[in-house]
Order: sequence, then C-alpha cells, then structure tokens
Amino acid sequence: MARKRRFCIVGLGRLGSAYLNFRHFDPAEFELIAGFDCNVPRTETLKSPVPLYPVYKMAEIITRFSIEAALLCVPETAAQHTAEALVSAGIRGILNFTPATLILPPEITVRNASVTDELRALSEHITAG
Repeated sequence: MARKRRFCIVGLGRLGSAYLNFRHFDPAEFELIAGFDCNVPRTETLKSPVPLYPVYKMAEIITRFSIEAALLCVPETAAQHTAEALVSAGIRGILNFTPATLILPPEITVRNASVTDELRALSEHITAG
C-alpha cells in the first residue's frame, strides 16, 4: 500500500473552500494539512476542519508539516506565480484547477482538472451512444 500523502489547498474562494470541507478524501491515502489564501480575513473567518494560513506562511507550513501536494484553486492570473512558490516551498505535485498552463520543472507532477475537458469527453460519449 502506498504511504499517506499530505496535501494543502491554495486559494480559498468558492472552489477551494468547498474542498476544505470535502469528506471523501480517503484517509488511508490522503491527509489535508492546511489551507492558504492571500485574503487574511478569509483565513480568519472561514470554518474549516484544518488550520488556515495566509499565503506568506506557505513555505514555513509546507516545510514544517512535510506537505507534498497542493490543490491549486487560485485565479488564473495568480496560478504561475503561486505554483512557483509552492515548488520553492517543497511541493512535488500540483492538482491545477485553473485554466493556466503551468511551466514548472519536469520533476514536478502537474495534473490539470478541467471541467470543460470533462464535459467535452462526456458529450462525445453521449453523442456516440
């Protein structure tokens, strides 16, 4: 069995906040450690099962808790800069929920989660059926 992976969520708008309270991460495989946002009042007022921090504490928290992966839920315009900061902090994998194409070192695993792509694939199967 693979070891448990620690991850964080960066960007606590609607999507990121929804994942904070998502109860279906397999606890044997994944452990949500922290959430980060550039809006400090948001980190202080959101209700969350995990600690929330301003992004300026990202490197410290990622290092301290050996977080390996991140769900990137920031605006497209902040995606590349935020992804680079995550990599600098030690993140090795990013699940990218933004439409941005991230340019990162080849040793960093990036998975792009695109609702549009999934709807296209679904549409093709509906049409084919």
